[in-house]
Amino acid sequence: MSTIPINLNCYSMNNKTYYYENETKDILFDDVSNDILDEKSNDVLFDDKSNDILEEKSNDISHDKSEEKSIDLLEEKSNDILDDKSKKLIQCSACREYGHNKRNKKCPSKINTINTSVNIIDDNLLFEQIRNTAEVELNNIMERWCYNYENNYNGGRMRGDRGADLENYIISVVSNISKMYNNNIKAIKGSEKKEKLQITIDDDIYVKEHQVDVHIYLNNTLISVIESKAYLDSCYYERACNDFNLFKKYGYTIKNYVFTLENSINDITKKIIDFENSKICDNIFYMLDGKRSSSKPIYNKDYKKKINLDNLSNFIKEIINLTNI
Repeated sequence: MSTIPINLNCYSMNNKTYYYENETKDILFDDVSNDILDEKSNDVLFDDKSNDILEEKSNDISHDKSEEKSIDLLEEKSNDILDDKSKKLIQCSACREYGHNKRNKKCPSKINTINTSVNIIDDNLLFEQIRNTAEVELNNIMERWCYNYENNYNGGRMRGDRGADLENYIISVVSNISKMYNNNIKAIKGSEKKEKLQITIDDDIYVKEHQVDVHIYLNNTLISVIESKAYLDSCYYERACNDFNLFKKYGYTIKNYVFTLENSINDITKKIIDFENSKICDNIFYMLDGKRSSSKPIYNKDYKKKINLDNLSNFIKEIINLTNI
């Protein structure tokens, strides 16, 4: 039997006792059912255990003591409906869409942020691995030159080795990029795969074979050529630009680069060659700092230079960007 508030009036009807507060006799308490009712709004006014007066609106969803359980209850039982009358849905504070909260996997902002972060981290790790491998490999090449120099390598043999070693090095870097990024980019020595330049003159077709040191292909299409030199002087650079221009004259749209260890060209001379060749060379990558000195060759361990990691990184990035062409 429930405790009756002491300030209520009562009357009996149809063998039932009713309690009321005012003269209009709005029924507040049914002695038979032990429920406290408000005829106008059906709001529960009295709690049977505590006798406290509650003011809960009809059909409101009760909140769990735990916020997490409450949110899960709302999403599971009412499809995020907070108010049956207004059909208002939960709004996510992350993406501002309705029907989920920011902790929910449904939130596209959360998913995109996670995926983007993972991709950035993965790309950074891949790039560092490629660069570190390239640095070690190039340093080993120069160490071998120093060893050979100490064992009385003659000048002609040293020049031949350096030229071949740098071509193979470029091919190795490109191959590693292809493997790490799982794309179909490939570098081949130009002497092993010469391009057939074709032109029609007076209804006759002429074919000319042409190559530079290294050709780079993406999905079997030539996208770039690289002239490789142990050092770059004005003669080497002018000849490289002429070779680049020949590809252009025959309709090739490709990137043209020079990869070299040391700089041996005068700045003014380089600007003149660039002007005369319409800046056909897209970039020159110097792996070592400072000008070349014939009296201080880098294959002498006393004059061996450290690799410029920024320039090496830029070269690798340029090759990676070729895959986005």
